[in-house]
Amino acid sequence: MLNFFKIETNIGLAWVTCLILLLNGCLSGNESSNESQRQEEFSLLEDYETIVSYESNILSFPLIIRTDEESNLFIYDSGIEKILKFYINEGKIIEFGREGRGPGEFVNVNNIFPVNNNLYILDNSQQIIHKFDNRGKFKSSRSSGPQSISQVPPPPPLPPLDISYIDVGEKRGINNQPHITANEEVILLNTQSREMIYKLQKWNRKIISELGQYPTGSVFELDYTKYRTEVSERVVPSLFKANVVIVNDRLNTDEYYLVYNSIPKISKYKRTGQKLWVKEVADTPEIIHLEESYYNTMDQILDLVNTILPLRKYVSGQTNNQGELYLSTYSFTGVPLYIHKFNLNGDLIHRYELKSDVDLHSLFAIDYDKERFIVITDGAEIRAYPF
Repeated sequence: MLNFFKIETNIGLAWVTCLILLLNGCLSGNESSNESQRQEEFSLLEDYETIVSYESNILSFPLIIRTDEESNLFIYDSGIEKILKFYINEGKIIEFGREGRGPGEFVNVNNIFPVNNNLYILDNSQQIIHKFDNRGKFKSSRSSGPQSISQVPPPPPLPPLDISYIDVGEKRGINNQPHITANEEVILLNTQSREMIYKLQKWNRKIISELGQYPTGSVFELDYTKYRTEVSERVVPSLFKANVVIVNDRLNTDEYYLVYNSIPKISKYKRTGQKLWVKEVADTPEIIHLEESYYNTMDQILDLVNTILPLRKYVSGQTNNQGELYLSTYSFTGVPLYIHKFNLNGDLIHRYELKSDVDLHSLFAIDYDKERFIVITDGAEIRAYPF
């Protein structure tokens, strides 16, 4: 089921249905490849354990999944508007926050961050980050929006965010959203710069550094003529070049991976703002397929209506205790979920395909104790794939 779409012109429901069917038809399927020609390792993961089943009636529409240092499981479920913590080994569940606009309450959860026995809840609708202890007790909140300073001119327009266009469902707000580091500091969009994408702050808003260079050719306002030209020429749309997912390094807590998921490329930054390295990701059959499907689909859609659709190659990331990076590919109806593993220098060293009888969400977590990927299915189940 397609879970994102926005039309920029007024068209009827029949046209919307037609376009959705067209998109699903163009993007379904996959291309065969000769794995023996690739340098990195490849594994097909077929075995899995169901951690939470649909029949348990615990979950309704789970969207976000995380694990903490003890491999406890945190899930945000938009169907029941709750954040649940599962003590997997104890069979116990506790809740964090609730829907609303009061202290510790949320309207729209875009991400959750279990860090150092605390849980941070990101609510982009209210531009608030809530902080809870690991037992569900509310501690404090702070704004995630730009700080208002009357002595300076208004900041320039924000770079394009996924949620400004078409993100709903399990992929909403994955790019350029506030991020909590392993040191419990906050990374926010740098609204007053056209050179660096992010600013790193302490919880009290003291600025530490700036991170993440804007790629050459990035633009910040939608131009349909330019977008159509870029699609027809098969180049990454400039509107999405600066779409970034941040991943904490579990080995070096003062370092962060910045994944430019449309290009795609990976850069590594220190807390001080020093860029350690940057590397473009080598093509793989699944990434090539995603790119080709995107351009072919947009050709047909743009013949009918003005609309935009972000080019996503990677969606979500985690690291292990050795600092190695795992990135999930964009997945949708009929297309399997892949997770790619990168070494400390940003080289692709392993590709995992997660085999499933139902579609798997791209957002994933890792159970570090048992070395398994934890994913959400379209059937509201939580599965664990040993790797």
